Amino acid sequence: MYFDPGTGSMIIQMLIAALASVGVFFVAFKSKISKFFKGLGKKHDKKDK
Repeated sequence: MYFDPGTGSMIIQMLIAALASVGVFFVAFKSKISKFFKGLGKKHDKKDK
């Protein structure tokens, strides 16, 4: 199968964009998870006082 330079660069660009999107998704997901667990600790502390 033949790929011309324009098609090859477009495929590489799509792969880089997909990897960057997955990275951003996981960073945002990690942030939400850590905020959730930090929030649980704060709610628990307020009930004890």
